[in-house]
Amino acid sequence: MLRAALVLAFLALTTPALADTGEAGVQAGVLRLEGPGGTRLEPTLRSDFAFELVGPLHAGGWVQVVGLTLPLTEIALGGGVEVSLRPQLGWFRPTFEVAGGRQRLPTARQDGREIGTWTTSAAVGLGVAATEQLVIEARLTHAWFHQLDADLDDHAWLATVGLGVRIP
Repeated sequence: MLRAALVLAFLALTTPALADTGEAGVQAGVLRLEGPGGTRLEPTLRSDFAFELVGPLHAGGWVQVVGLTLPLTEIALGGGVEVSLRPQLGWFRPTFEVAGGRQRLPTARQDGREIGTWTTSAAVGLGVAATEQLVIEARLTHAWFHQLDADLDDHAWLATVGLGVRIP
């Protein structure tokens, strides 16, 4: 898995020279985690960028901040690489994405510190073009956590809404 992540990171870093366009986005939403205390809903802010490789195939990276409450308190950071299909169908732009990376979770603690975990995820989304450059998008992501040594489930759901800007 680490090799695949490194290959995708290399592609993401070398792709800008090959790509004509790309997209950067910011989404806000809620991460739903299950643990011994029940269900936790943690506010999340996610930013991603992707460069167009061939047709609707994009590759890039993501950065995510998860907090315990709003405003974002006791934040935990994460980031990684992603590959997605983003076809433009008239005013609509569906998204199909797979991603991997490293994430810390504010509720996953050991000795008073946040625990980091490897994560993989699959997402589907639907965007609507507000203008030629601006897309309003909603996404639903299912994430799997690997080697998580906390009393949390090894998976979670993330629902987000945000804006994407096409980069010429």
